Amino acid sequence: MINYDGQINLNPNIRLIYMVFDLDKRYVLCYTGNISCAHAVADGILNSDIKSISYTKIKSALDEHKRFMIFKAEGKAYLETTNEEPDVNTQDIIKLAELRLKYFTELNKRCLIFKEKYLNEWDGTIHAYVNLALQKCDVNKDIFSNEIKEYAEIQEIDYKTAYKDLKMRFDSYSTFCFKSFAFFEKFKRLLNKCYTKEECINVMEQLHIETEENAKN
Repeated sequence: MINYDGQINLNPNIRLIYMVFDLDKRYVLCYTGNISCAHAVADGILNSDIKSISYTKIKSALDEHKRFMIFKAEGKAYLETTNEEPDVNTQDIIKLAELRLKYFTELNKRCLIFKEKYLNEWDGTIHAYVNLALQKCDVNKDIFSNEIKEYAEIQEIDYKTAYKDLKMRFDSYSTFCFKSFAFFEKFKRLLNKCYTKEECINVMEQLHIETEENAKN
């Protein structure tokens, strides 16, 4: 049964919603605004796939207050709502998908927190720009990009010191990005082995322990 309270906060600023649906019966199993979480659910459920749909389409379908949604792809994709119950197996799969999605959403949130907790002094949006600036440099030949020179002059430090400072921070940020991604992938696999709320909670407790231990290294 579709959770009409929403597995996501339906917001018109979210342009795309990602639905996981059953390839046989076409029933929507769950939906989310996060594509990584949608893929995570689909990875753990055989014969399922994901499709994106606009906010307005899913909001319109939810406003009909029917119990289930069916994804149609005859020509132009659209959602059909119904109160007709699918077979028991499909209903169980819907419940499982919604259960796992809840914890994938929490997993994604915790992995982001893990990364940002130790890097909150550096806005991640600048990461790519710093990388490009560093790549233009050759420290051994005292060649530095204009961006590095500008950074050094504003900071009132020499070019080499500026390069080393940014390189160290860039490498640290990159390391935590990869650690965060690795934790998501590991615990995605573990959650996809879970079939009950209790099993999911145990996995999330393990995540907490491992991320705390890793952050100390």
